[in-house]
Amino acid sequence: MNKSIKRAVSFVIFVALIFVLYGARLVYLQLICGESYLEKSQKSVLRSATVIAPRGEIVDRLGRPLVSNRIGYTVTLEKDMMEDINATLKRLVEVLDENGDVFEDNFPITLNEPYDFLEYNTENKGVLSSSFKAYLKKRKINIESTPQEIVTQLKSYYELNDYDELMARKIIGIRCELDLGGYAATGYILANDISINSVTKIKEDYENFKGISVDTTPIREYDQADIAAHILGRVGMIYAEEYPALKAQGYSLNDQVGKDGIENTCEKYLKGINGLKQVEKNTSGQITSIIESKQAIPGNNVILTIDSDLQRVAEKALEKRINEIKEEAYTVYGRDGMGADVQGGAVVVVEVNTGEILALANYPTYKLETYNKDFSENINNPLKPLLNRGISGTYPPGSTFKMLTGIAGLEEKVVNINTTYSCYGSYTYYADAGYSPRCYAGMAHGTNAIDGAIRHSCNGYFFDIGRLIGIDKLNQWTKLFGFGAKTGIELPGEAEGIIASRQYSEEVLDRIWTAGNTIQAAIGQSDNMFTPIQLAGYVQTIASEGKRYKLHIVKSVKSYHYDKIILENTPELVENIELSKDTVSSVKKGMERVMLETSIAWRFADLGIKVAGKTGTAQVPKGSANGTFVCYAPADDPQIAIAVVVEHAGEGGLISPIAKDILASYFSVKETGDTIDRESVLIS
Repeated sequence: MNKSIKRAVSFVIFVALIFVLYGARLVYLQLICGESYLEKSQKSVLRSATVIAPRGEIVDRLGRPLVSNRIGYTVTLEKDMMEDINATLKRLVEVLDENGDVFEDNFPITLNEPYDFLEYNTENKGVLSSSFKAYLKKRKINIESTPQEIVTQLKSYYELNDYDELMARKIIGIRCELDLGGYAATGYILANDISINSVTKIKEDYENFKGISVDTTPIREYDQADIAAHILGRVGMIYAEEYPALKAQGYSLNDQVGKDGIENTCEKYLKGINGLKQVEKNTSGQITSIIESKQAIPGNNVILTIDSDLQRVAEKALEKRINEIKEEAYTVYGRDGMGADVQGGAVVVVEVNTGEILALANYPTYKLETYNKDFSENINNPLKPLLNRGISGTYPPGSTFKMLTGIAGLEEKVVNINTTYSCYGSYTYYADAGYSPRCYAGMAHGTNAIDGAIRHSCNGYFFDIGRLIGIDKLNQWTKLFGFGAKTGIELPGEAEGIIASRQYSEEVLDRIWTAGNTIQAAIGQSDNMFTPIQLAGYVQTIASEGKRYKLHIVKSVKSYHYDKIILENTPELVENIELSKDTVSSVKKGMERVMLETSIAWRFADLGIKVAGKTGTAQVPKGSANGTFVCYAPADDPQIAIAVVVEHAGEGGLISPIAKDILASYFSVKETGDTIDRESVLIS
């Protein structure tokens, strides 16, 4: 037999052997193990599960962590695996409540009776989303129904009439989210970061928690939880109405997104790329094995411009002084209750030569760690702790505006540095028309040039500049200093503020503009309403002699391992106002005299550095006047600028200690007298 025939025979034998082996294996699988595999297939299901990518970290300018990640437990619901959905959800809610664990409740009606519509934006309270309206219509519920009527009808729809009211409302919220979201493929993450007690109970009693699984996922960790809540913001589950837009950007239903603060504005940098895994689950929804996986890629890190130590000082100083003003309202001679109604406030600290925000503090504030748990209390708090007053609150600037009026008058040459005005306590130019506005408390300030007028905060001097320059020209100068427009800080919710003007008065208020409005606008009253961050930018511009920098709070963005620069913000000059040396020197001299010669001088006497500043007392429709205070230091070589606003503080001088504490910390001249080179330890 030749070699070719031998090879052919060998091949045939080999193929036959393969068929015999496969046949034997098939017999084994079908006849011997078939029943076992059938039972297994009926008791398991393959699912695709997202591997959540860790978000990037948020750190301060010196690299100190503000927000990082840790591993925590999540609860995921799979509705199609639940045998009795209401009973299962009731057991789950009871376990979570018992262990103090909070779950997502995005239902737009309050949790407790009396029911009311609830939106995160209280200005839109009662305005229902289009997706929720469609949800109601599908269940034949009139979208004009009251909150009580909606809850009552949904209790019947979901067969919850036998449950107590609070439990029924909680289950309605969960079932609404399940129905709105369409979580069949991935399951719905109901709760993040649950306690080990809840984990143990769910896993040990899995037969009573069918359709509920517990998994691990990255959880946001607030490394300095006592500060910067309004800056950092929070993350949360995607709302059903948000999902269509986010889906196109690669988000899954169970992703968390930044809801406010830096978490929101830097979402595109912080979010990583999710991985994917194929998992096998039993009929109870528990993962029995992982078939394959694709690794997740973490997000990028955001480095902020703030100094966390200075931020803490600013927040504590603000809270402390507000409480002191309230306590002193009836105990300090001469106050006579002034400031007893003091409420909230804000302080913004800016680096003069870069526009970097070093601190942005609000009072009252809130706790990021317990945001969901405290939400109902916070949203109903009349002091509005969720409001970022530093960028969203608008206030009349009061006398802190007088430097701008003075600059405008000098540069437009309606006055010069030697022009004097004699003050006798009231401004009499319009006396024949029956209008003679007074200086503060009717005080006569004598004869002063501009630096003295700033030092004495003489209304009459600046009334006269307002009359001479006119509102239109004054408005032009007001805009040059950044008022009436957003600064562009990388935080959501910034207000533009309002510049008192002929146009605003006539078009918005339907009110004829008068000469009296003009002179009131010149002293920071009338319709002027500015944000604390705008005031900080304004005083930064004065300190830098006309150079207005773009205010920013993001210093840079770097890859998760800090080995690649994604974004780097450098100082950006947005306005270079040409000011004469005489204008600059006279206005600055007036601000220095305020800090050396007035009733607040003693508060700064032991600081060890020269400060230039200005107080403001802004009249408001009800209650004690607002207090405003702006300053920069050192006066002869400005490094930082500060703006402080406190609602109903009574007067600006009373809030100046807030700035004093910040300056003392920044220049490190408190008890030890130590100083540090802050830039030498900047994060690389």
